[in-house]
Parts: sequence; structure tokens; C-alpha cells
Amino acid sequence: MTISISKKQIFIGVGLLFILVLSSLFFLNNQNKVKVENYKASAKEMKINSMAASYICLVILKDYHDTWSSAISHYGNEEAMIKERYNYYKNKGVLDKVEKFMAISKRDMEKMYNAPSDFEKTQHVLDGLYNDMNTCYGLVKNPSGSLNSFCSKIVELLNNVENKNKETNIQIPISSSDIRTKINELTPLIGEIGYSDRFDD
Repeated sequence: MTISISKKQIFIGVGLLFILVLSSLFFLNNQNKVKVENYKASAKEMKINSMAASYICLVILKDYHDTWSSAISHYGNEEAMIKERYNYYKNKGVLDKVEKFMAISKRDMEKMYNAPSDFEKTQHVLDGLYNDMNTCYGLVKNPSGSLNSFCSKIVELLNNVENKNKETNIQIPISSSDIRTKINELTPLIGEIGYSDRFDD
């Protein structure tokens, strides 16, 4: 028995195959776009919360530094005086707010696992920003070293977070007002917080 296939059937078969391939490519392209948009949304939130948490921590650390310096100048007990400043921020709810920002950053970092290939370098820098944020908070809870080394660490961390913010702003842009809005959540707790000059566009 001979099975014959007409040219029309071949044409229809090729056409259907072509449509199937195009549909698959469209689906994959659409899936990739969704992945990129989801990544960018999570990365933006992660950056805003990490920058806000870092800046707040750095303001607290600057307060520690000034308190420490004053204690040395006036022969005070620097450990007790810094502990007093720590308790001030804790009792005002500032540390709870910082931990909230950090928790959001951690949640978004988990969502950013397996970043799109075009964002691999950006992801590496954001990993560093996340680590710097945690280092800042670690120093808030446990300041250590000499006054000079402590001051150097504050400056180093400030430069780190700002440089990482700028470096990732090409693919994951955030504005100074985004950070300012987040930090202003602390205003009801302790009034205006420092570093306002760093949020000017």
C-alpha cells in the first residue's frame, strides 16, 4: 500500500511547524522579559532598603564616634557612653526599623537568585552592598577597635555603599528621593536624621 502526501499537505505541515517554532520563541522571549522585569523590581527594592539601612547605621556610627571622642577628651567611660547611645536608638525603635529594612533586603535578595545573564555583574555588586549593610549593622550592635580605626571603617563603609549604588544605577536606577522617603520613616521616632546633603539630586 502506497501512502501519498500531496504538496498541499506538505505545505500545511511546514506551515504548522513554522507557527509552532515562532510560538515557542515568542513564549521563551516573553518569559525572559518577565524574569528580567521581576529581577529589576526586586533589585530596586533591595537597593532602596539596603541604602536606607546603611545610611541610618552610618549616622548612628557617626554618633558613636563623636560620643567616643568626647569621652576620651573628658576622661569619660566611652564604653558606657556608647552603650547609652545604643540604648537610645533601640528604645526609640530605630533599630527595629533598620531591621525591618534589612529583612526586606534579605527577602528581595532571595528573589534575585539566579539573576538574568545580563545582570550577573550587577548582581555581584549588589551582593557586596548587601554585605556592607550587614557590616554596618554589626558595628552598630558591637562597635570595636580604636577610635581611629573605627572612624576609618565608617568612612570606608560610606564610600563602599555609595560607590555600589552608583555602579548599579545604570541597570537598577534609584533616585535620592527613593532613599530619602525610606529614611524619613524615622522622622516620627527621632526627628530629622543626618546625611540630608547626600540625598540631593
